[in-house]
Amino acid sequence: MLSQRVLRHLAHLVWIWGLAMAGMVGLAGCSGGGGGGASASTSSTTSTTTPVTPTTPAVTPSVPGVRVMRAGAETAGDWLTFTLNVQDFAYPERSAATVERVINLHEQYQLPVDIYLTDNTLATFETSYPELLNRLRNSAYVGLNYHIRPPKPYYTGYDWAGLSSQSQSDQLASVRNYESHVTDLVTGLPTTASGGFVRLKQLTGNNAVIAAFQADAALYPVVSQVFRELGANMGISHAAPYINLGTQSLGLNMRPEHYDLLLFQSPGQSAASLIEAGFVAAHGTAGAVSPFVVGVKMHDNDFFAQSSAWTTTYVNAPRRPPWSLSARSGLKTEAEMAAQWTLYEEALAWASANRSHVAVANGLGLNAAIAAAPSQPTLYVAGTMHIESSPKRWPNPDQLMAFFQRATAIGRVGSQANGMRWSIGADIGWLNGEKRAAEIVRTLSALGVEWDVHVHSPSDRAAAAQRIIALGGTPTTVLSGVQVSDIDSVRVAQSGSAGYSWQAVSMWGLVRTGSHSAGSEDLSAGLWQPRSSTDWQAHDPAASLVAVGGGSRALAEAETLAVQLVTSKGYTAPLYSTSIMVDSYTLTVSDAVNAGTSTDGIDAIETFASRMGARTNVRWASLSEIARAWRSAGSIPSRIVGTQ
Repeated sequence: MLSQRVLRHLAHLVWIWGLAMAGMVGLAGCSGGGGGGASASTSSTTSTTTPVTPTTPAVTPSVPGVRVMRAGAETAGDWLTFTLNVQDFAYPERSAATVERVINLHEQYQLPVDIYLTDNTLATFETSYPELLNRLRNSAYVGLNYHIRPPKPYYTGYDWAGLSSQSQSDQLASVRNYESHVTDLVTGLPTTASGGFVRLKQLTGNNAVIAAFQADAALYPVVSQVFRELGANMGISHAAPYINLGTQSLGLNMRPEHYDLLLFQSPGQSAASLIEAGFVAAHGTAGAVSPFVVGVKMHDNDFFAQSSAWTTTYVNAPRRPPWSLSARSGLKTEAEMAAQWTLYEEALAWASANRSHVAVANGLGLNAAIAAAPSQPTLYVAGTMHIESSPKRWPNPDQLMAFFQRATAIGRVGSQANGMRWSIGADIGWLNGEKRAAEIVRTLSALGVEWDVHVHSPSDRAAAAQRIIALGGTPTTVLSGVQVSDIDSVRVAQSGSAGYSWQAVSMWGLVRTGSHSAGSEDLSAGLWQPRSSTDWQAHDPAASLVAVGGGSRALAEAETLAVQLVTSKGYTAPLYSTSIMVDSYTLTVSDAVNAGTSTDGIDAIETFASRMGARTNVRWASLSEIARAWRSAGSIPSRIVGTQ
């Protein structure tokens, strides 16, 4: 029987496979992120807006001196992206003023932002607001991107032109034509005026550009191919449960996101509470990988209109041409507009105030981070064991020593410098009560087995370390088995007798409760520095303790992770961790997912170690060695969320 954790991960892999093979079907409500804004409300106001067909001037792409693609902590585990989707053709002057003000705010707070233009807003800005377009191109904090909206016939649910029934070559030609010209908003046909994604890419030069598009499954591969050929570096999805940094679909990086914060839905609420709740949700999403990304979404119309022009014209109308541009959404009240701006600026203020542990990136920064990621991250694997205080579960001394005689010798294959590395966390009851404890400690230490501190009473931490010394061993600085409520108390030195003190540097085996009941175990892999006892799933670059994630402790899942780090995208840190835990009484691998033990004994572990050791991306290390290696590699958080 597969564990629920494995099933959840398999479901995510199936989604990625389906994305690449059949195309990605997004929600019909949005392409750049979020929905169309507030609920639809229209008035009979007549619009004087007509389709724009500008004369395209000669292109001289700008080359700004500095691009702030990412701000905040260099090794942050929590990232924010700010997205403004510009789409309102009914109130172009208000749309332009909104974009101008958003740029001002991001330059004031020195935080990057992604601004997405449709082909029509790009054409309008180029013709009527050229100075604003220059700011979009040249601002150090703006990533200028592209998104599609109806009436393009390859937008999800809008194949009014019957593209899906055409040959692939005709589909490609049609999409290329659309993305080289401005689309007529009434007829839905491409005009003769140059525009579309081709024009935006001309204006952005060599800068990375996100093409935010949604298309039905039958058209998605073709649309993706065209945007990729025209120079897009990244796409988006609203169909996936989460997207890790580095995930790809059909050759495009996908915009990472673990929580979609539709900020426009919550004027009057606390921006800080909304963002923090988003990160809490992201940290608990099984399969999500650090950095955890909360996407903050706004549309230009959210700041001034009751609904967007494309919703009024295309969503609340038949999905075939011709479309009427006569109806416009009603405007928000001044108080409603002010509330939306207040919320947005509060979000920027929160991001600025939390720079010490949060990063803010736009598409340029996301693509740069992916480009800088190692092609093959390293997986460090440790073996470990706990010996509890109850004599009923104590191991037979001779069988224990015989087990480690074999366990420390296995896995020395390929490029491995040593065999599998192990540590034991023995509780104070065993250290004091086992008659042959000194013999065991000395014998196993000579084999390279390390002795971590594992106790159930905080007052025993230093005592256990002292007792290990008295028995002829050397205690590590790993606290093995930690209730999350105790994390903050572990940061200080623990006092023993006769002036002795012991200080934890790293932790393994985090649990929510000490009972090991269902749902208590954190089965995350990878490493991070917990921010606090209450916010322990978040990484804090300034924190003093390293959490060494042990994964599910099972052989099969450790091997699966090793394969995924090589064959799958979405793992951008240089170093990840997992572990194999052996029950001290049965000397078989623990089944942490089900709070039991498996039947995998030393023979199965030996076979596993032979395969794993031959992998070039795997290294054997003890828990303490993994923590040191992670710090030497730059302390880049690599937590992979795992739940029991």
